Amino acid sequence: MTATQAYAEAYPQAGEASARRSGSRLLGRAEIQAEVAALREKADTLAGSAVMTLLERRAFLAAIVRTPVGQVKEDSALAEEMRVDSKGGVTVKLPCKLRAIELDAKLAGELTPERDKERERDKERERLKAEGNAFAGPLEHALRQIWDLTHAGEG
Repeated sequence: MTATQAYAEAYPQAGEASARRSGSRLLGRAEIQAEVAALREKADTLAGSAVMTLLERRAFLAAIVRTPVGQVKEDSALAEEMRVDSKGGVTVKLPCKLRAIELDAKLAGELTPERDKERERDKERERLKAEGNAFAGPLEHALRQIWDLTHAGEG
């Protein structure tokens, strides 16, 4: 269940945009993250071997990324599909490595809207620094523009 879905279920009167914003905001709170982690841990112990744990899912995704293509045979857990051509050659289809990296990042909590915004701000600061602008943040950038405009005629 996503944060948006959880918020919509808890607050049925909330609109979709509100649920998306509020769900994301609440999921960023430490006490909510702790409760989600505790519930996941409890679910892992209750489910037994029928359900993959978070660690097992992440290990599988890591295997997708780290296993060389030539090492995957038709009986491998990583083989999605197998084809045999007319000459007896075997072709094994593998999961997408980039998608596995993306899923692992999501499971690790690295792809939240807040982190995405933070990364964008960091990229902008780095870009401004690379351009030689000592004023790297958005506020500092605006102040620098005001300074430049008010002191344009000075030598």
